Order: sequence, then structure tokens, then C-alpha cells
Amino acid sequence: MNTDENVLDRTLKRLEYDTEWDIDRAEVTLQRLKSDIAVQKRKANIFKRFYVASILSSVALIAFFIVSNVQTIKDTTSSFLNMSGSSTALYYEENDRIILTDKGLERTVFPVDAEKQMERIIGAPELSMYLTEDKTLTGQAVYMYALGGSISIHTQKNERTVDETMELLLPHKKFPATSYTSEEIQIGNERGVLTQSNQEYGGVHLQVVTENFIYYFYIYNDLTIKTSSDEEIQLMKDDLIQLASLLNYENEHLSWK
Repeated sequence: MNTDENVLDRTLKRLEYDTEWDIDRAEVTLQRLKSDIAVQKRKANIFKRFYVASILSSVALIAFFIVSNVQTIKDTTSSFLNMSGSSTALYYEENDRIILTDKGLERTVFPVDAEKQMERIIGAPELSMYLTEDKTLTGQAVYMYALGGSISIHTQKNERTVDETMELLLPHKKFPATSYTSEEIQIGNERGVLTQSNQEYGGVHLQVVTENFIYYFYIYNDLTIKTSSDEEIQLMKDDLIQLASLLNYENEHLSWK
């Protein structure tokens, strides 16, 4: 009988122990579940804040991009208008370059409509302009040429009198060069020097001298004295002289302040 009671007692204690352990385990499991839920909530909140922050950052970046571009447009427009304070501006500056307006093109020395008066000039010239210290506008012009290549006009400040410069450009009276032939010609009211190379791979070019500048006219193409016919050489000479006669030399005195 005692043996049966002992067995029963051990069985009841074991059942009580298991019941208590299950309750404790359930409590632990519940606490762990609560903890996991809290962690997930914190993660969700952090993600929401990160998501919102990302959206706000993207909006701010887009807004900055728009404002920057608007400011760039304003700066360009302001640069253009500030030159004269109105739409009558002669030029504006862009990326360290001087861009002439329609009114500015009317005042430049280089003819912008030479194609209308010359058969072998193609299109409007490409101008590269700059201001001298005394606010005189000068630079270079390049015209596309039907005989291949282009005609380029470069300018250089004339530091001498016209007579002194002409003397330097023309052949020496006692010791003329043999590699080229030069002659003085008249371009309107200005004096010029037309030169033809005597070398096989040379060409023709022209220089016009004014009180302020020396204008150099060059033809850049594949034609040389060796590969050109007499007719082509004469056409190139005529075209240089005609283009030089179209320059508005009187405009070199205009101020661009």
C-alpha cells in the first residue's frame, strides 16, 4: 500500500512540476512574443521614418535641381540684358565667349551676308570675337568655301603706321624674295598686299592694312600652286579681294562699351 502511495505521490508531483514548467514556458514564450512584436514595431517605425526621409530627400534634390536650372537661366538672361540694360544689347558673354546679338552683328567689321554677294561663299561665317583693352571688338571669321575648305580672316593690332607696315609686307626693293611674289593692291580706301607662292605646295593669301589692324586672309583647302590650274588660282585671288572689299573697315572705330 505504501508503495502504491509513493508511486502516486511521485506521479502527482511530476504532474505538478510539468504543469508549472508549462506555465513558465508559456510565460516565457509570451514575453518573447511580446518582445518580438515590439522589435518588429520599432523596425516598422524606423523603416517608415527612413522611407519618409528618402522621399523628402528626393523631393529636396529635385527642388534644388529645378531652382539651380532656373537660376542658370536667370543668370544667362541677366548677363545678356545687363550689357545695355535692354534688348538693344550688342553682345553677351557665355562661357568666356562673346556672342553678338543681331544689333551687334550689324556693327562688326566682318560681313555676315557675304554669301549673298559672292558665288563661292557658303553660309554665314563662324565668328570668334574678343574685346581689346580699349573696348574695340576684334577677332576672326571663317567662311566655308566652294573650292574646298574655308577662307579664314585673322586680325592683328597694327602697332605701326600704315606706310611702315606696308613696307614690311612688300618685297624688299633690293633683295626681293624668290619663294613668293607680292604686289600692292587697293581695297576700297585701304591698302593691301596680295601674295602668291612660287613653291609647288604654296598658295595665295592677302593682307589688308588699316590704321588700327592688319587683316590676314587665308584659303585653307587642298589646292596648291602645283595642283591648281591657272583659272583656279585666279579665282582664289579674285575671291580674296572681293571678300576683303566687303569688310566694314569703318566699324573698327566703334566703341563696344
